Amino acid sequence: MVKGKRKSAGASGRSSRSAKAGKVREPRTWKQRLKRFTLWSLVTGLVLALLAVGAFVFAYKSIDIPNPNEEFLTETTQVFYADGKAPLGQFAVQKRDSIDYDEMPQTVKDAVVASENQTFWTDNGLDPKGILRAAFSNAQGNSTQGASTITQQYVKILYLTQERTWKRKVKEAILSLKIKNQLSKKKILEGYLNTIYFGRGAYGIQSAARAYFDRDAKDLNLRQSVVLAAVLN
Repeated sequence: MVKGKRKSAGASGRSSRSAKAGKVREPRTWKQRLKRFTLWSLVTGLVLALLAVGAFVFAYKSIDIPNPNEEFLTETTQVFYADGKAPLGQFAVQKRDSIDYDEMPQTVKDAVVASENQTFWTDNGLDPKGILRAAFSNAQGNSTQGASTITQQYVKILYLTQERTWKRKVKEAILSLKIKNQLSKKKILEGYLNTIYFGRGAYGIQSAARAYFDRDAKDLNLRQSVVLAAVLN
């Protein structure tokens, strides 16, 4: 009887071990794989986002606003006869006559904002939607599009160069945020309209009004304002 019990117990132990040894792990279902992939994607995305934010904060603090490009601060020098009335001539590095914001007609301001940067009055100096739209359009082989806001264009002209590199674009974006935090939107638009090149050797809206229509900027009508805004585009 004792021997029988031992044999029975031994057989039971072997049977249990055999069952465990024969147990095979079931393959993961596609739902489990998808769940695992989604989890790792979220973790990876979060880490990359944190790294990008950290890099941007570091760059924002380390990049200072440089000195302006001197030629874009120059104005046309007028030369008169001794009586101070009859003009003798003029010379300039860039033909420009800067004027105050209030001297610029509202039609010009509205036309330029509508043409160049419709979100100008509300954006932070950058247009993320415009950047994505331009990137997709360019990737699809369509005509090359830019995504620069008025603030970015102003920064590029006044502080940077025209080179097309990622380094310059990143610096442009950071400086645009800094300029936006230091200047009012009116001051930025005033600087832009006094700085930008309109063609025909004219820099700034006052010189452009003279070059195209032989009148002061304050006297431009709606149609003339739209023409000058289209020249920029």
